[in-house]
Amino acid sequence: MLKACIEARAALAELKQAAALIPNQAMLINTIPLLEAKDSSEIENIVTTTDQLFQYAQSPAQGQDNADPATKEALRYRTALHRGYLSRHVIAHKADYYGLLLGVTRDQAWEPWLQFMLQAVAETSKWTTGKIAAIRKLAEHTTEHVRARLPKIYTRELVDVIFEQPYCRIGNLVDKGIAQRQAASRYLHDLADLGVLREMPFGREKLFIHPKLMQLLSRDNNQFQPYT
Repeated sequence: MLKACIEARAALAELKQAAALIPNQAMLINTIPLLEAKDSSEIENIVTTTDQLFQYAQSPAQGQDNADPATKEALRYRTALHRGYLSRHVIAHKADYYGLLLGVTRDQAWEPWLQFMLQAVAETSKWTTGKIAAIRKLAEHTTEHVRARLPKIYTRELVDVIFEQPYCRIGNLVDKGIAQRQAASRYLHDLADLGVLREMPFGREKLFIHPKLMQLLSRDNNQFQPYT
Protein backbone atom coordinates (compact mmCIF):
# COMPACT_ATOMS: atom_id res chain seq x y z
CA MET A 1 0.00 0.00 0.00
CA LEU A 2 2.82 2.38 0.87
CA LYS A 3 4.52 1.61 -2.44
CA ALA A 4 1.31 2.45 -4.30
CA CYS A 5 0.99 5.71 -2.33
CA ILE A 6 4.53 6.70 -3.25
CA GLU A 7 3.91 6.05 -6.95
CA ALA A 8 0.65 8.02 -6.91
CA ARG A 9 2.28 10.91 -5.05
CA ALA A 10 5.17 11.04 -7.52
CA ALA A 11 2.77 11.09 -10.48
CA LEU A 12 0.75 13.89 -8.88
CA ALA A 13 3.92 15.89 -8.23
CA GLU A 14 4.93 15.56 -11.88
CA LEU A 15 1.45 16.64 -12.94
CA LYS A 16 1.57 19.68 -10.66
CA GLN A 17 4.91 20.71 -12.13
CA ALA A 18 3.67 20.26 -15.70
CA ALA A 19 0.49 22.25 -15.06
CA ALA A 20 2.52 25.14 -13.68
CA LEU A 21 4.23 25.49 -17.07
CA ILE A 22 1.02 26.11 -19.00
CA PRO A 23 0.88 29.81 -19.93
CA ASN A 24 -2.88 29.84 -19.43
CA GLN A 25 -4.05 27.18 -16.98
CA ALA A 26 -7.68 27.80 -17.94
CA MET A 27 -6.80 25.77 -21.02
CA LEU A 28 -6.50 22.67 -18.83
CA ILE A 29 -9.17 23.54 -16.28
CA ASN A 30 -11.82 24.23 -18.92
CA THR A 31 -11.23 21.30 -21.22
CA ILE A 32 -10.11 18.14 -19.46
CA PRO A 33 -12.89 18.24 -16.81
CA LEU A 34 -15.45 18.51 -19.61
CA LEU A 35 -14.09 15.44 -21.33
CA GLU A 36 -14.05 13.67 -17.97
CA ALA A 37 -17.66 14.73 -17.53
CA LYS A 38 -18.49 13.04 -20.81
CA ASP A 39 -16.78 9.87 -19.58
CA SER A 40 -18.56 9.99 -16.21
CA SER A 41 -21.88 10.14 -17.98
CA GLU A 42 -21.00 7.04 -19.96
CA ILE A 43 -20.76 5.10 -16.71
CA GLU A 44 -24.53 5.43 -16.44
CA ASN A 45 -25.05 5.03 -20.19
CA ILE A 46 -25.75 8.72 -20.68
CA VAL A 47 -24.12 9.46 -24.01
CA THR A 48 -23.40 12.84 -25.59
CA THR A 49 -20.83 14.03 -28.09
CA THR A 50 -17.77 16.08 -27.30
CA ASP A 51 -18.95 18.69 -29.79
CA GLN A 52 -22.26 19.17 -27.98
CA LEU A 53 -20.55 19.43 -24.61
CA PHE A 54 -18.25 22.21 -25.72
CA GLN A 55 -20.96 24.04 -27.63
CA TYR A 56 -23.06 24.41 -24.50
CA ALA A 57 -20.27 24.62 -21.93
CA GLN A 58 -19.72 28.34 -22.45
CA SER A 59 -23.41 29.15 -22.63
CA PRO A 60 -25.21 30.78 -19.68
CA ALA A 61 -27.61 28.62 -17.72
CA GLN A 62 -30.60 29.67 -19.80
CA GLY A 63 -28.71 28.80 -22.98
CA GLN A 64 -28.03 25.31 -21.67
CA ASP A 65 -31.77 24.77 -21.40
CA ASN A 66 -31.78 24.21 -25.18
CA ALA A 67 -29.33 21.31 -24.94
CA ASP A 68 -30.57 17.76 -25.33
CA PRO A 69 -31.12 15.75 -22.11
CA ALA A 70 -27.89 13.73 -22.47
CA THR A 71 -25.78 16.88 -22.84
CA LYS A 72 -27.50 18.53 -19.88
CA GLU A 73 -26.77 15.51 -17.73
CA ALA A 74 -23.13 15.44 -18.79
CA LEU A 75 -22.75 19.14 -17.99
CA ARG A 76 -24.10 18.52 -14.49
CA TYR A 77 -21.13 16.29 -13.83
CA ARG A 78 -18.73 19.14 -14.55
CA THR A 79 -19.11 20.82 -11.17
CA ALA A 80 -18.30 17.64 -9.24
CA LEU A 81 -15.41 16.84 -11.55
CA HIS A 82 -13.68 20.12 -10.75
CA ARG A 83 -13.12 18.60 -7.30
CA GLY A 84 -11.90 15.14 -8.39
CA TYR A 85 -12.24 13.14 -11.66
CA LEU A 86 -10.97 9.56 -12.22
CA SER A 87 -13.79 8.41 -14.46
CA ARG A 88 -11.58 7.72 -17.47
CA HIS A 89 -9.69 5.05 -15.53
CA VAL A 90 -12.92 3.66 -14.09
CA ILE A 91 -14.47 3.22 -17.53
CA ALA A 92 -11.33 1.53 -18.85
CA HIS A 93 -11.53 -0.97 -15.96
CA LYS A 94 -15.28 -1.04 -15.38
CA ALA A 95 -15.53 -4.72 -14.42
CA ASP A 96 -12.74 -4.38 -11.85
CA TYR A 97 -14.32 -1.21 -10.48
CA TYR A 98 -17.70 -2.80 -9.80
CA GLY A 99 -16.16 -6.04 -8.56
CA LEU A 100 -13.97 -4.26 -6.02
CA LEU A 101 -16.84 -2.02 -4.97
CA LEU A 102 -18.94 -5.11 -4.31
CA GLY A 103 -16.05 -6.56 -2.30
CA VAL A 104 -16.04 -3.52 -0.02
CA THR A 105 -19.80 -3.69 0.46
CA ARG A 106 -19.97 -7.45 1.00
CA ASP A 107 -16.65 -8.35 2.61
CA GLN A 108 -15.19 -5.05 3.83
CA ALA A 109 -12.27 -5.69 1.43
CA TRP A 110 -10.83 -2.20 1.56
CA GLU A 111 -7.22 -2.88 0.61
CA PRO A 112 -7.87 -4.03 -3.00
CA TRP A 113 -10.22 -1.09 -3.45
CA LEU A 114 -7.64 1.38 -2.18
CA GLN A 115 -4.97 -0.20 -4.39
CA PHE A 116 -7.26 0.26 -7.39
CA MET A 117 -7.93 3.91 -6.58
CA LEU A 118 -4.25 4.68 -6.01
CA GLN A 119 -3.44 3.12 -9.35
CA ALA A 120 -6.19 5.27 -10.88
CA VAL A 121 -4.61 8.40 -9.40
CA ALA A 122 -1.17 7.46 -10.73
CA GLU A 123 -2.32 6.51 -14.23
CA THR A 124 -4.70 9.45 -14.60
CA SER A 125 -1.95 11.84 -13.48
CA LYS A 126 0.47 10.39 -16.02
CA TRP A 127 -2.15 10.57 -18.77
CA THR A 128 -2.94 14.19 -17.96
CA THR A 129 0.74 15.13 -17.79
CA GLY A 130 1.21 13.72 -21.28
CA LYS A 131 -1.86 15.60 -22.49
CA ILE A 132 -0.51 18.85 -21.04
CA ALA A 133 2.79 18.35 -22.84
CA ALA A 134 0.93 17.83 -26.13
CA ILE A 135 -1.26 20.90 -25.59
CA ARG A 136 1.83 23.01 -24.88
CA LYS A 137 3.52 21.70 -28.01
CA LEU A 138 0.45 22.53 -30.11
CA ALA A 139 0.21 26.00 -28.55
CA GLU A 140 3.85 26.73 -29.37
CA HIS A 141 3.40 25.47 -32.93
CA THR A 142 0.23 27.53 -33.38
CA THR A 143 1.94 30.63 -31.99
CA GLU A 144 4.78 30.32 -34.51
CA HIS A 145 2.35 29.69 -37.38
CA VAL A 146 0.05 32.63 -36.60
CA ARG A 147 2.96 34.99 -35.93
CA ALA A 148 4.53 34.10 -39.29
CA ARG A 149 1.38 34.14 -41.40
CA LEU A 150 -0.72 36.83 -39.67
CA PRO A 151 1.81 39.25 -38.14
CA LYS A 152 -0.60 42.21 -38.25
CA ILE A 153 -3.10 40.60 -35.89
CA TYR A 154 -0.83 38.28 -33.91
CA THR A 155 -0.61 38.69 -30.15
CA ARG A 156 0.16 36.08 -27.53
CA GLU A 157 -3.14 36.96 -25.86
CA LEU A 158 -5.03 36.07 -29.06
CA VAL A 159 -3.44 32.62 -29.19
CA ASP A 160 -4.11 32.11 -25.47
CA VAL A 161 -7.82 32.79 -26.00
CA ILE A 162 -8.20 30.15 -28.70
CA PHE A 163 -6.61 27.65 -26.32
CA GLU A 164 -8.93 28.35 -23.39
CA GLN A 165 -11.62 26.22 -25.03
CA PRO A 166 -11.74 24.30 -28.30
CA TYR A 167 -14.55 26.70 -29.23
CA CYS A 168 -14.19 30.47 -29.38
CA ARG A 169 -16.74 33.25 -29.76
CA ILE A 170 -16.28 36.83 -30.90
CA GLY A 171 -17.33 37.86 -27.40
CA ASN A 172 -14.38 35.97 -25.89
CA LEU A 173 -11.94 38.32 -27.63
CA VAL A 174 -13.99 41.35 -26.64
CA ASP A 175 -14.15 40.26 -23.00
CA LYS A 176 -10.38 39.80 -22.89
CA GLY A 177 -9.83 43.32 -24.24
CA ILE A 178 -8.06 42.02 -27.35
CA ALA A 179 -10.28 43.89 -29.79
CA GLN A 180 -13.66 45.50 -30.25
CA ARG A 181 -16.38 43.36 -31.79
CA GLN A 182 -15.81 44.24 -35.45
CA ALA A 183 -12.04 43.72 -35.24
CA ALA A 184 -12.51 40.58 -33.11
CA SER A 185 -14.74 39.13 -35.81
CA ARG A 186 -12.11 39.90 -38.43
CA TYR A 187 -9.37 38.26 -36.36
CA LEU A 188 -11.34 35.04 -35.97
CA HIS A 189 -12.24 34.95 -39.64
CA ASP A 190 -8.56 35.48 -40.52
CA LEU A 191 -7.65 32.53 -38.30
CA ALA A 192 -10.36 30.47 -40.00
CA ASP A 193 -9.01 31.41 -43.45
CA LEU A 194 -5.57 30.30 -42.24
CA GLY A 195 -6.95 26.91 -41.21
CA VAL A 196 -6.37 27.34 -37.47
CA LEU A 197 -10.08 27.69 -36.71
CA ARG A 198 -13.25 26.54 -38.44
CA GLU A 199 -16.40 28.67 -38.48
CA MET A 200 -19.65 27.02 -37.44
CA PRO A 201 -23.16 28.50 -36.98
CA PHE A 202 -24.63 28.11 -33.52
CA GLY A 203 -28.04 29.64 -32.94
CA ARG A 204 -27.89 33.36 -33.58
CA GLU A 205 -24.12 33.53 -33.32
CA LYS A 206 -21.10 31.74 -34.66
CA LEU A 207 -18.58 29.48 -33.01
CA PHE A 208 -15.02 29.17 -34.20
CA ILE A 209 -13.84 25.61 -33.60
CA HIS A 210 -10.18 24.83 -32.98
CA PRO A 211 -10.01 21.43 -34.77
CA LYS A 212 -6.47 20.43 -33.78
CA LEU A 213 -7.12 21.18 -30.12
CA MET A 214 -10.45 19.35 -30.24
CA GLN A 215 -8.83 16.27 -31.75
CA LEU A 216 -6.00 16.38 -29.25
CA LEU A 217 -8.39 16.54 -26.32
CA SER A 218 -10.80 13.90 -27.53
CA ARG A 219 -8.23 11.21 -28.37
CA ASP A 220 -5.71 9.27 -26.33
CA ASN A 221 -3.16 9.86 -29.07
CA ASN A 222 -1.12 13.01 -28.37
CA GLN A 223 0.03 13.52 -31.96
CA PHE A 224 -1.21 16.29 -34.26
CA GLN A 225 -0.60 17.23 -37.85
CA PRO A 226 1.49 20.41 -38.18
CA TYR A 227 0.18 23.42 -40.06
CA THR A 228 1.45 23.76 -43.60
